[in-house]
Amino acid sequence: MQDALKNNNESPDDWHLSSACRTRNGVIFDATADLWDYRDGLTNVKINFEKINAADDFFKRALKRVMASVAMVNGPETVVLYFGAAAGFFYSIYQLRERINEISGEDFLRYKLSQTNNRVSLTVRSVLKKWGELNIGGLSKNLLPTLNNIRINSPNSGVAVATKDPLTGPFTDFEFESINNALAREYADGGVSVTTYTMALIFIATGARPVQIAAMKVKDVKVVDLGTGIDYSIDVPRAKQRREPRSEFRNRPLIKSVGKLVSLYAEAVRSKFSKIMDDPLEAPLFPGYQCKTSAKAGFAHHRLSSSISQTFNRIMRRLQVISERTGEPINITAIRFRRTFATRAAQEGHGLLVIAELLDHSSTRHASIYIDTRPDIAERIDKAVALELAPIAQAFEGKIIVGDMYAARKEDKSSHIRDLRISNSPLASCGQYEYCNMCAPVACYTCNSFEPWLDGDHEAVLDYLLKKRGVQLNEIDARIATVNDRTIIAVAQVVNLCRHQRSI
Repeated sequence: MQDALKNNNESPDDWHLSSACRTRNGVIFDATADLWDYRDGLTNVKINFEKINAADDFFKRALKRVMASVAMVNGPETVVLYFGAAAGFFYSIYQLRERINEISGEDFLRYKLSQTNNRVSLTVRSVLKKWGELNIGGLSKNLLPTLNNIRINSPNSGVAVATKDPLTGPFTDFEFESINNALAREYADGGVSVTTYTMALIFIATGARPVQIAAMKVKDVKVVDLGTGIDYSIDVPRAKQRREPRSEFRNRPLIKSVGKLVSLYAEAVRSKFSKIMDDPLEAPLFPGYQCKTSAKAGFAHHRLSSSISQTFNRIMRRLQVISERTGEPINITAIRFRRTFATRAAQEGHGLLVIAELLDHSSTRHASIYIDTRPDIAERIDKAVALELAPIAQAFEGKIIVGDMYAARKEDKSSHIRDLRISNSPLASCGQYEYCNMCAPVACYTCNSFEPWLDGDHEAVLDYLLKKRGVQLNEIDARIATVNDRTIIAVAQVVNLCRHQRSI
């Protein structure tokens, strides 16, 4: 690796910064400049040393050297993280005195006590330790012993999972199903683009991080004809492995319905890039056509990981899916899909090693939280609970009608919906004109084309589903028993609405 930073032991003033410093991934930038602005792989690095506006020239140059050293051996995300922490640390020092001769152990202790987030203090400590390793001066004799001796507890990254946080933790089964239904409906109605829909399916199916999604290429989508059927999968680039992006992969299988859509989408991207790139298989799966070409070969037209995350989160929030826990729109983010992915794996009975592998972790330390806090999926749902939850969850999306004469397809008797397990009499109409292969009437109650009749025996449907749930819970399997929970809540909502309209 190029020695971008020269240092001899004569004097701190004798070392200098290089105008052609090379990052770990091979990107060249000017380490002498006050503004570093370059793209490294899938991350934009833009840090301004003028933010250290109270520091004299020595400390500004010293920090540049530290950051250049970090850039040479760490990923770009670490460079941005370290500089942000260092800038805040310097700001705190210069709030107390106009000028400093050195950074002391007392400066760090004072800063640590002012922070409520241990993650920031840990990052500052890493910056200062790197500074000490470079032996470039500016640090008091008591700083490094202080850094080595003080204990800073690592932030508990599993709190959101352990507490089932309704804003940042994994989705409940009910929330997860509601999001999937809303996503599919918006896609069918044109409210969500094929790009966003495909991206969401990959987030849900693989538990990938945004940086892994950003690194994906068309060639990562695998379609294999086994003779007996088509096998779909996707190679997910590994992340946080201290290696170059796309140096390692983990293959993830895709169910047929998801795999078919992903493969069709990948083929459309390949076709579009056949006029842009010599090898369209190297095209990014989720491209930014106007993106700057990365200085590191191989990432032309790839979007930044931050762009993937922000765009996805913004579009998902537009779905306005209501949580049965809060009565408010669900906070839908990429990280919550990842946490849900691991939580559902734990619910299915997978062990620690499997969950760590699914999350692309190199150790089982963080995966253990999903085993330790594995939730009971078979929460109690009886008639009273269902009727109480119904107005909050809003699982029913159709409209109550007085009878057949008010149906969208009132002349079409084939639109009548019956539940022969209860009665031969119709209880609703279907307002959809296209072919539907869903299982009526269970699937109908959560469909926006469903038109339940005011005098339909929906209460009998509710009683039947609750009785069936109880039998399955006791005699078969908890996962099977909870499959129709969202439908149960939707039926309960119809019962409530019919009761209310008949009482008017």
